This record gives sequence, structure tokens and C-alpha cells, in this order.
Amino acid sequence: MRRAEAIAAVVIVVALSAACARHQERVARDFQVGVHQVRLVPPPGWEVIEHGRQHLFRNGPSELSLVDLGPAHPDSTAPEMTRDEKTAYVLGSFAQADRKEIAQREDRLRQGRVWTEVQTWGRISHMDPARVAFAENGGHFLVLATDYGPIEITGPVFDSLLGTIEAGSDRSARR
Repeated sequence: MRRAEAIAAVVIVVALSAACARHQERVARDFQVGVHQVRLVPPPGWEVIEHGRQHLFRNGPSELSLVDLGPAHPDSTAPEMTRDEKTAYVLGSFAQADRKEIAQREDRLRQGRVWTEVQTWGRISHMDPARVAFAENGGHFLVLATDYGPIEITGPVFDSLLGTIEAGSDRSARR
């Protein structure tokens, strides 16, 4: 009888540890994305590839990127860019931008910072939806974008990343 109880106890411990491993708490990590010091919660099961100004989040054929696009005001003598000019500047930095059009755009407050979220689709077919969000941080644009993969997969990961991104000045304001 003792042997059966010991085996049952081992089975319970293994089952519980496996269940706990599946429900591990997602932990925020710090990244240096160009000039931006960023803290975010990477999506579980996704590979994170750090390339200085561009960080990639990959899972199979799906990919998102977090990019330091550079100065938000490249010409310091020019007047402040309008919302439309900022959106055009950010979207114009992506390959095949001329084939996309804006389906929806809105400003949202996330983690104490205003992010402009843009949904795009193919100019002719209205297919191939994608998402881009950008914010100014320390005089530079910080951009999150869906690069590849079906929106059904990349969309929820985009929302998850955007919901957890804290840029350097965001975190210092909370302390």
C-alpha cells in the first residue's frame, strides 16, 4: 500500500508542476531599442531578436517589430508636424507603404503615453490588414508594427505588447 501511495504522490507532484509551468506569470523585461529604454512583457512562446534600433518578435511565419524610427522632428527648424504628417512619416518608413491605405486611426492613452494606432489594408483589395502604433518618446518615434503573418495571430500579440510597453520616461514618472 505504501508503494501505491508513493506513486500517487509522485504523479500528483508531476501533474501540478506541469500545470504550474503552463501558467507561469509573464514577466516584464527591459530592452534598449535605439535610444529608448523600454520595459514590456514579451509574448509567451515568441522568439525575441534584439537588433539595436529594431527588435523582432517571431513565432513561425508571424513577426512584429518594435523600432526606434529616429527623431520625431528631423528638421528642428520646421514647425511641429501635424498628426497627419506624423502618420504619413511613420507609415512611409515601411516597405510597400505606397500599396497601403489607412482603414482606421485613433489616439489612445497607454501606460501614461499617447499612442497613435493605425490599421492599414491593401489600397486596391482592402485585404492584407496590418497594424502600426507609434508614440513620441524623448524626441524620437517608438513604433510597434505587425510585419508578417495573419492578423488573427499578430493582432492579439500586438495588443498585448502595446498594452505592456513602458518607455523610459513612463517608468520614471511612476516612481
